[in-house]
Amino acid sequence: MNRAALVHYYHLVPEGAWIAAAAILIVLVVFLLLRGLGESAPTSVAAEGPRCQELILTAADFERFQLLAQALNHIWRTEDVESLSQIATDEMAARLADRRRAASAAPTPSNWMVHELQVLKSDTLHAWREDSGDVAQVNLRLSTLESSGEETPRRFVSREVWSFVRPRGGAWLISGVRPVE
Repeated sequence: MNRAALVHYYHLVPEGAWIAAAAILIVLVVFLLLRGLGESAPTSVAAEGPRCQELILTAADFERFQLLAQALNHIWRTEDVESLSQIATDEMAARLADRRRAASAAPTPSNWMVHELQVLKSDTLHAWREDSGDVAQVNLRLSTLESSGEETPRRFVSREVWSFVRPRGGAWLISGVRPVE
């Protein structure tokens, strides 16, 4: 197609349509780029290669996860940040200790307290074995008895995704906690 024909077609399309077409093209390119980046990351345990293999969690693993959740609640309530290193990875323990100290040092510290925590249900989202140890992401449905100290405690039910790691020959440790909305 020669230049004169292109100029002819250019004038047949309204000016706003060119802008819309350019915007759609940009969105499409960004979408394809992001999709390509997402495909480079493993989407399942099997896609991670020979160095990772699927891990089947046992009842004992889920019991440990429940004990860790309850221990974290106790440590948080008693402000015993030194004990965090016994139940969490170094990075997670440091993050939690910083949050607890900040909450305690706030000008008007919250007196909101979780008196009791129970794991109602736990489901495996992902679990795999790596060279360095085991990794598990678990969906926990929690029941908590909470109050502000001045009122009668109320029961709440929530869902959170907890991440755990178990170094070779070691015990499960908390490596992350994320609320599910």
